[in-house]
Amino acid sequence: MHLVRIDAASFTITASRVPAIAVVAGDGQVWVQAFSSTNGQEDARCVVGQVDPATGRLSRTAYVTLGSLPGSSGDGYNNPPFAVADGRIWSASDGLQRTTL
Repeated sequence: MHLVRIDAASFTITASRVPAIAVVAGDGQVWVQAFSSTNGQEDARCVVGQVDPATGRLSRTAYVTLGSLPGSSGDGYNNPPFAVADGRIWSASDGLQRTTL
């Protein structure tokens, strides 16, 4: 996935490739549901990461219990499995869960 950042003052466009399958924004932050590598295979394992807006790199990561994972981009998966608000990550898997950052 490529994240595209547009500078509000200069309209300069910067694209960064991130190992992610979902993007959420909140509290002035951008977070992604990231892929992690297990035994040489990419596997979405409930890893979320905060994106540094200056570099496009993940500045920190956390393990969060998320809902069901998508099988492919064409399987109707169109809503992020978590949200960021009030310094917490909110997810829904067997009920609403909150992770404090």
